[in-house]
Amino acid sequence: MRTLTLVLGCLVFSMVVFGQAGTGTITGTVTDPAGAAIANAPIDVRNTDTNVPYPTVTTETGAYTVLRLPPGPYSVTVSAPGFKKLIRSGLTVDAGQTLPMDLTLQIGSATESVTVSAEGTLLKTETGDVSHNITISQLNDLPALGIGTQNAGSNGIRNPYNAAVFLPGVSYFANFNMIVNGAPTNTAGYRIEGLDNTNHTVAFAIMQNMPNADAIQEMAIQTSNYAAEFGQAGGGLFNITMKSGTNEFHGGAFEYFVNEDLNAAMPFSFTPEGGKFRPRNRRNDYGGTFGGPFIIPKVYNGKNRTFFFYSYERFKEAQALTFPDTVPTAAYRAGDFSAISPNGGAGFNTALGVPTNSLTTDALGRQVFANTIYDPSSRTTVGGVGVANPFPNNKIPATSFNAAAVAIQNLLPAPTNPAALFSNYVGTNLGQRITSIPSIKGDQSIGSKQKLSVYFHHTNTAAQFTTPNGNADGLPDLLTGARGSIPIGGPTYRVNYDYTLTPTILLHVGAGYSMIYFYDDGPYTESGKTVNCLGMLQLQGCEGTFNFPTIVTGNVQSPQALGGINS
Repeated sequence: MRTLTLVLGCLVFSMVVFGQAGTGTITGTVTDPAGAAIANAPIDVRNTDTNVPYPTVTTETGAYTVLRLPPGPYSVTVSAPGFKKLIRSGLTVDAGQTLPMDLTLQIGSATESVTVSAEGTLLKTETGDVSHNITISQLNDLPALGIGTQNAGSNGIRNPYNAAVFLPGVSYFANFNMIVNGAPTNTAGYRIEGLDNTNHTVAFAIMQNMPNADAIQEMAIQTSNYAAEFGQAGGGLFNITMKSGTNEFHGGAFEYFVNEDLNAAMPFSFTPEGGKFRPRNRRNDYGGTFGGPFIIPKVYNGKNRTFFFYSYERFKEAQALTFPDTVPTAAYRAGDFSAISPNGGAGFNTALGVPTNSLTTDALGRQVFANTIYDPSSRTTVGGVGVANPFPNNKIPATSFNAAAVAIQNLLPAPTNPAALFSNYVGTNLGQRITSIPSIKGDQSIGSKQKLSVYFHHTNTAAQFTTPNGNADGLPDLLTGARGSIPIGGPTYRVNYDYTLTPTILLHVGAGYSMIYFYDDGPYTESGKTVNCLGMLQLQGCEGTFNFPTIVTGNVQSPQALGGINS
């Protein structure tokens, strides 16, 4: 099964403050000490990590607005003839935030400057939405990013969406539901770099195309009253901005691991060596990040212009899965079923719960006993009722064997406990779950008016043998009904381009491509092999090229069954 979603952002012309998805906005007015507006005053908004400028000028009413600011630290500088230059530093712009910043210039020489280092006001007067911001430091510092199924989901890797559980009005359980302020479950919308990344295939499995937690700069979650441009989201909007490189190189590495040697032993248990038993449990989640200016020595220096940020995370879990299966005994394979019913009388296996008395009589007045096998070639009708003769002593002669049944029977494994009639085969599978998320983001400043940003990540999970959802059963690869997820996930691409046409008009073009794929091949065909129905199974007309054909007895209710042995 494969689902494809293509998201294309159109042109956005803005003279007022729109919701800016994963970016932020600084807006305000510039006045003199008497409160009069100062028109045509040059303003330089600058990211202090990258030194990239976002210039503008005030309008006739002294107003200014700078849109599409990537989250991060900023300074605002304004100057005008007859006034001291004002530098406002120490500002932080969050994802989806509109930061009000009114500036008052002092009379004096332009060579003089006034520097104010302070945070912007936390009072929101520009928008009516209710929103919350989660930063990468919060993701790392709070005990929310578990590995394995708990707090993570089906792909096992750290799930950044789990941080939403700390927000008021949000209820989230990985692989189950996301409820925001009582809205219908799993109706939230998800955007990465300003463009849709919602899983429209399996709404509750939002981790199938999620980004790497360490690559996230900030996650803004709007829970109510968000603007009309986000109308496709019913219960909450998650705006995610990915990390960009700065003028300094930064990197890091991490490893989270689980090993049974570090776990408490099972009480009252003992091993042959005299210790206590610790079930095998091993997980590893490792990766790292690296970012900075793009530099080719003696060729290109990208400081203040070109930046990159690369991140990689990989999760691996190995677990031995054991199943108590039942396979035919040697006697059953030879057609001898006397162990479960010798057609009444002595020899009944009462330990199996088989009743020894007659259950009823057939149309000929003969007694009918439990587990009796009848010869289909002797079938006839007596008084409109079908009857048949039982095989003597419940033994089927080899001359009555079906060629396809013999071929399939020869593929079945022998019992590991030949004396038992049921639960006589211990089936094992190596349950491995491997998830990787590489991601990279590049930013280019083209002069002071143009900005280009590209982003890519690919979430990929492979888990052939899992239980219960993966249908692992311990049978050999050819026969197993195990489907797991080989693989499941998808790539995400983003391109954003901004061009400041005038101090009050911004051209923004965004394009994105995202894809969810899910291939559910069995392990036999996943390894490159094919099922030859005629040569292997003596069957004609079955669709067994990709998986072992489904064999169902009785009324067929599910023609979409995935394969394996059903009874």
